[in-house]
Amino acid sequence: MAVSDRWHTRKPRIDPETKKPVEPCRHSTKTRTLYASAAHEKGPRWQVRWYDREGKQCARNFEKKEGKDPEVHADAWWAKVSNELKADTYIDPAAGEVSFQTYAEQIIRDRSIEDTTQQAMRQDFGKHVYPRIGHLELRTLSKTPSIIQGLVAHLEKKARLDPVTIGLIMRRVSLIFACAIEDEKITKNPVKSKLVTLPKKQQRKVVPWTRAQLAAVRAELPDRFRALIDAGAGLGLRPGEVFAFSPDDIDLWGMALEDIEWLKAKPEAHIRRQIKRVRGADGRSRLCFDLPKGNKTRDLRIPKAVWRALAEHAEEFPPVEITLPWKSPDGELVTVPLFFIAPAGQMGKGRFVRAEDGPVQKAWFYEKVWGPALLRAGIRDEPDPDREPDDRPDRKAPAGRDGNGPQCLRHYFASACLAGGEGVAAVAEWMGHHSPVITLGIYGHLLPDRDHRLGEIIDAALDFDHEQGALDVHSEDRP
Repeated sequence: MAVSDRWHTRKPRIDPETKKPVEPCRHSTKTRTLYASAAHEKGPRWQVRWYDREGKQCARNFEKKEGKDPEVHADAWWAKVSNELKADTYIDPAAGEVSFQTYAEQIIRDRSIEDTTQQAMRQDFGKHVYPRIGHLELRTLSKTPSIIQGLVAHLEKKARLDPVTIGLIMRRVSLIFACAIEDEKITKNPVKSKLVTLPKKQQRKVVPWTRAQLAAVRAELPDRFRALIDAGAGLGLRPGEVFAFSPDDIDLWGMALEDIEWLKAKPEAHIRRQIKRVRGADGRSRLCFDLPKGNKTRDLRIPKAVWRALAEHAEEFPPVEITLPWKSPDGELVTVPLFFIAPAGQMGKGRFVRAEDGPVQKAWFYEKVWGPALLRAGIRDEPDPDREPDDRPDRKAPAGRDGNGPQCLRHYFASACLAGGEGVAAVAEWMGHHSPVITLGIYGHLLPDRDHRLGEIIDAALDFDHEQGALDVHSEDRP
């Protein structure tokens, strides 16, 4: 059945009060006599009824019959549904009646997402997204990208988030809509609309430390953390990875350096865990062991300098066995001897005094160890006490967010490898990037002078004064 008239029938019905046939309605025409139905002038006049792909009957009422807008005119809606059913692209409009918050929580719960990412999504959505669009239905949002643009404007102007954070939140919002499309609840992702524009990111290029800066920071760190510079800058470790680095992760550890035939042995370092803070079911966060970022473990040859520095460190500060749950606070307990630990008596994140040696917490390390070392090394200036309060950085943000955090050790590793002529693909593998494209995007500007190399290559290729050129060497076997 296509479009029907809810208000009228073609045959007179019996009035239940008078027990007589009803009189012709005033909507009758010269060619058609209409009689009032029981629904006469109750709700929209025109109704479209159809069967979906599962055979369920669906219906939708409209005030107007003829026109081109499927959301307003019954004829246009019927034409739209008919074409979608024939093309097998039909989506039940009722499927999109679920609210954004309800569906988003379902996706976060059921999708294979890391625990820390789930926590971040719930935190960002609960603080910034749900108050704005959480109560709205998916189908409404899908058809109204201006609402999504309003969310972006709120994040930028009211919440005063930086472009990078806004981009991250909107990518996660877009993920929810992408899942809704796959679940056949909506047909369009409003985040992808041309009407939605995100604030432009300020492209800040990585500026690696010089060798002198690296040495200065190393000299200013406490003795028990100096070898951290060698491990981070020599193996490209992330902060959480260097805090979880263990003698168990190094081939032939325990042998004297002079007893190892280095070129033949080829000892490797195996990056297979990190320490990170994970929120448990009780809402409290705890330190846990987990796989490196993106669950991407990696192996790389350990340089002699790194081995020597760690061996000297282990002799003065023997590794300490640390037991932490794996992946989540209620996970299996795992015990690993670690090179770098926070000594007993030092304050933890909660401002308590440790009774014994424990794992390094990033916030404590940044504030009590790394930040003061940067000041003494001249990398960072003392904060200006006369600065306006609104210009002060967020006190909750750990020291190092100014581009001089321990991540600089990783940048130093990448820049040294690229400057030494290593290919981007190899550096990406050593750093644990999912793709060389990521490495190129971050460190591409640190590659050796390509314009200079271009000149050398083409000059040699066009050197007609010599019998054999560079191209001839590579093509001499061609028929």
